Amino acid sequence: MTSWNSEADMRSFRNAGIHAAAMRKLLDWCDEASFAHYVSDDGELPSADAAYQRLGAGKTSKVNHPSPAHAAGRAVSDGMPRFGLSLRPKERR
Repeated sequence: MTSWNSEADMRSFRNAGIHAAAMRKLLDWCDEASFAHYVSDDGELPSADAAYQRLGAGKTSKVNHPSPAHAAGRAVSDGMPRFGLSLRPKERR
């Protein structure tokens, strides 16, 4: 889950650099992939439960070797993912 100052900032990251390079490999690396996009009025990240529900209503990405669940259009697995690592924005110099 990521949070951005603006949709333009998010698109700039999504469409370029290391993220774009990784997404080109997603087709062969993954058997399941999905995404959801939403805007928060208060700038706060949703709880893990709310994020899981939003992702469940999201969209599946194309993969070359989909799992049966992914092929059936499921955007999330049965078990909620474990959250742990928190990353902070890189300090600009």
